[in-house]
Amino acid sequence: MEVSLTFKNLESNEGMKDYVERKVQKLKRLLKEPIEVKVVFSSEKFLYHVDLYVNDGEGINAKARESQEDLQSAFDLVLDKVERQIKDQKGRFQSKGKEVRVHTLVEVHPSLKLSRGEPYPLKSMALEEALRELEGREEDFYVFIHEETGKVNLIYRKKKGGYGLIELEG
Repeated sequence: MEVSLTFKNLESNEGMKDYVERKVQKLKRLLKEPIEVKVVFSSEKFLYHVDLYVNDGEGINAKARESQEDLQSAFDLVLDKVERQIKDQKGRFQSKGKEVRVHTLVEVHPSLKLSRGEPYPLKSMALEEALRELEGREEDFYVFIHEETGKVNLIYRKKKGGYGLIELEG
């Protein structure tokens, strides 16, 4: 996390620098690296102004300004505003992802012969039980209903070893 502080019409304050460094660390749980934070402190008559700009590696950008008679409370308020903006942006990104449906049309070339397999019964089971089922089969995948979530899951063998799990929504 890269944090830069600028003081305009104010003396640089080590206590405030430490306070800001400590407080912006909580943004790490909301954002992905690289995180860039810019804080501009300024003073005008009896008010302190704090401008906060935050950018991250996922393209989330947030900025806010707050004015108060106390520098520290102005920073706390502007940090709260930026946190709300980040949460709103992440919520929008996540909800957009849920609305996307992928439809793939497959054209079968006449020279390819597609054979229909037997019906594939879906059983409700625990993940460990599905893994044992997969190990006892020739296929590289196994589809089941996860008994804890009630969702359709697909467990598969990875080419480089190990297993993968896909939870299907719909």
